[in-house]
Amino acid sequence: MRNDALILACRARGVGGGTHAHLRPRRGRAIALVAVIILLAGCGRAQAGAIEATAAPTHVASGKLPAFADWRAAYIGSDSHLHVVSLDGKTDTTGPDLAASLAAPGLAVETAGASPDGHLIQYASPGVTLVDVAEAGTRMLPNTFGSSFSWSPDSRSLASTEGQGISLFDVPTGRFSTVPLTDWLVNPSIVGWLDTGHIGVMVYAQPSQIPLCTPCSTPNPNPPPLSLVSVDVGTGKARIIFTVSAVNLGSAEILLSPDRTQALLVNHRFRDEPFTPRFELVDLATGTLRSLPNLTKLGQGVDFGQIAWRPGAPTVATSVTAFGPGTDWHTQQWLIDLAHDVVTRFTAPGFVMGWSPDGSTLVTSTGYQAALGSGPFDLNAVTFSPSGQAAVALLTHDERSFPFLGFVRNP
Repeated sequence: MRNDALILACRARGVGGGTHAHLRPRRGRAIALVAVIILLAGCGRAQAGAIEATAAPTHVASGKLPAFADWRAAYIGSDSHLHVVSLDGKTDTTGPDLAASLAAPGLAVETAGASPDGHLIQYASPGVTLVDVAEAGTRMLPNTFGSSFSWSPDSRSLASTEGQGISLFDVPTGRFSTVPLTDWLVNPSIVGWLDTGHIGVMVYAQPSQIPLCTPCSTPNPNPPPLSLVSVDVGTGKARIIFTVSAVNLGSAEILLSPDRTQALLVNHRFRDEPFTPRFELVDLATGTLRSLPNLTKLGQGVDFGQIAWRPGAPTVATSVTAFGPGTDWHTQQWLIDLAHDVVTRFTAPGFVMGWSPDGSTLVTSTGYQAALGSGPFDLNAVTFSPSGQAAVALLTHDERSFPFLGFVRNP
């Protein structure tokens, strides 16, 4: 494993309702996305996604957003304004002009997201900007150039990795602090908040030793194991939740469930290094792992993109691409029942972005990488019938710069 695997692991966060949930094909995957979809043995029945012919959305031009209690999708339009669109695609409201905060290159997709209460949006360009949905105002956080941002469950704190530690921004007071530096916080990779006082950190380390690397910078036949560690943000004290061998692990990702009672351990190929697929559920209270053999088997020969955990259900959605030379099929969308280890394919344009916090709607985007002025991308809303049939509604053709900003509301 090598240092750039750290970058890949740090980009494995999701956006919106999870931890960011994060939003891209991994490791610059330029895998062919053409020809027919291959039906993998053992998958559930494919479900066709009916794309609804929705009417053109009603645009409401304003510098300040009106009140709305429902969850809506936020994006930046070609006019450089913040837009929020209802999840049925019928109402698109124009918010404040964000051009001034988008004047610099260096947008990083893993830094874009919304707070759990839907009131704030954060992104880096490259300095960190907070957008207040209710006040239509923006705030540039001074001297902040972190990455891997993660909101606390109460939306009061924004954590990020900065240097060899974790920085905390307190929203109500506008003050910065740092988690006391301990051995576990050398090159930390934030998984997400476990509760309002603890952050989950992924590290490669021997127990009771300083982490050697995250992951190792040179191939190592006996790499240090991977651990998920709970770090107290006030004291820096750490508790190991679970540890697994890193042999043939490639680049690992740990995704927290929205209720923070479980986690999903997934690994991804890294270059041509030896690789054994893993897809396991973790009980965060006990640290026990339960393998998902069917999903692990189906994961051979494919690579998982952004994984989005559905709030209130043991279900995740992801975009899947074939791995290796000679592959010749489109990106697939998978709906995965973690309780029963069952995969159902569905059809939707673009890549999985995240579930709305109420669990009703999955958003996909044809964009997967942030770049100043990039696009236009299509933003789509996917809903599922009780039988698993997917219905797709277009939200906008005019998404720019970021594939997705997150879910917001302004009650």
